[in-house]
Amino acid sequence: MCAIAIAHAGLAALLMRDKLELHQERPGAEPMVADIFSPEVRAAPSQVLAPIAFEQAVELALPALSIDANPEPQRDAPKIDPDARIDVATYSARAHLPAGAVATVILLLEIAPDGSVMSATVVRSNEDAAANEAAIEYARATRWTPGMIDGEPRAMQASLTVILGENG
Repeated sequence: MCAIAIAHAGLAALLMRDKLELHQERPGAEPMVADIFSPEVRAAPSQVLAPIAFEQAVELALPALSIDANPEPQRDAPKIDPDARIDVATYSARAHLPAGAVATVILLLEIAPDGSVMSATVVRSNEDAAANEAAIEYARATRWTPGMIDGEPRAMQASLTVILGENG
C-alpha cells in the first residue's frame, strides 16, 4: 500500500514538473503582442496609448406631457330623487305579510339616463314571492337622479334595499 502511494506521488511530481516548465519564462524570448486595434489606431507595443476622452454629452429631450394627460373620468352614482317621495305602506299592503312581519328585499336596479328604472332584479330577500313583487313595483315607481360620467347622464346600476311590513 505504501508503494502505491509513493508511485502516485512520483507520477504527480513528474506531471507537475512538465506543466511548470511550460509556464516558465524563457530568457531572450520576445513578448507576444496581439494587435487588437483597427488599422487607423496602430501603435508600437512599447508605446503607451493615451486614454480616449469622451467629452461630448448626449441630451435627450423628454416629451412635454401635461399632468392630466389621461385623467380619470368624473363619476357620480345614481341617487334616489329626494323630491319624489313614495309611500312604502301601499307596497307593504301588496306584500300580504302576516301581522308584525317585516320583509327585506335587496334589488339590483338599472337606472336610465333620464332617471327612470329600466329593470329591477332581486339579489336577496326573505324568499316571499309577494314581498319580492311588491318591492320590485316600489322600485319601478321611484325616480332617480341619473348617474353621471364627466357631467353627462349615463345608464348605471344601483342597489336598493326595500323594507316592507308594519314598520315600512
